[in-house]
Amino acid sequence: MQHADALPAPLRAERLAAQVARLLRVAIGEGRWSPGARLPAERVLAAELDVSRAVLREAMAVLRHEGVVVSRQGAGVFVSATPTAATPFAATEQTVLDHLELRRALEVEATALAASRCPPEGLARIRAARDALNRKIDEGVESVEEGFAFHRSIVAASGNRELLRMLDAIKPVLFGTMRVMRENAEHRQAFTSAVKREHDAIVDAIAAGDPEGARRAVLSHFIASETRVRASDPGIWASGPPIESMISR
Repeated sequence: MQHADALPAPLRAERLAAQVARLLRVAIGEGRWSPGARLPAERVLAAELDVSRAVLREAMAVLRHEGVVVSRQGAGVFVSATPTAATPFAATEQTVLDHLELRRALEVEATALAASRCPPEGLARIRAARDALNRKIDEGVESVEEGFAFHRSIVAASGNRELLRMLDAIKPVLFGTMRVMRENAEHRQAFTSAVKREHDAIVDAIAAGDPEGARRAVLSHFIASETRVRASDPGIWASGPPIESMISR
């Protein structure tokens, strides 16, 4: 659906991808593109919004997880025929801490199991997921999709299908907490460096077949994450509308 008005460029901020996702969501809701319509090519839309293609891809990942758009291989990105409404993620310090505790309860044991059971191909998938996440970190666009894929690869390597099912069930929570934690501009560089080291320690313990070491490494990761949340600039909880959680298909 064509429209004469250009989309306004979003403000430059750490929440750029979230702002772009919100802006596109509003445009779709207002009928700029009708259900089933193909969105403009990535380079065209990124130029119109005056953002990098990496930022646009992260924004599109948000909209895909909300069910607002769908990707068709070789064809492009389309507005969902029946878009679903996103459930607001309450971006408060306590909510994020509660969600981290929930993840800790599941992932600490899963990581220990992965260290005791992980087959070579499982370890290869964990390392590949870690490397993909690190590439996003190095690009300055640390995608929550890659972060989820890394944690999911570890739970999958535990060999416990019920733990994996539980992780998939709380995927919206995990996406919401990961996104809001990454929006603290003041601590971003220290945050990403620390997270890379913590992830490496987890992978090393799994590779060594050390369940107790893996348990300690992932527990340290969650404790450090909670410390980072408490040290965050209070402005990330107060500024702007609530962060949308990624309610998936």
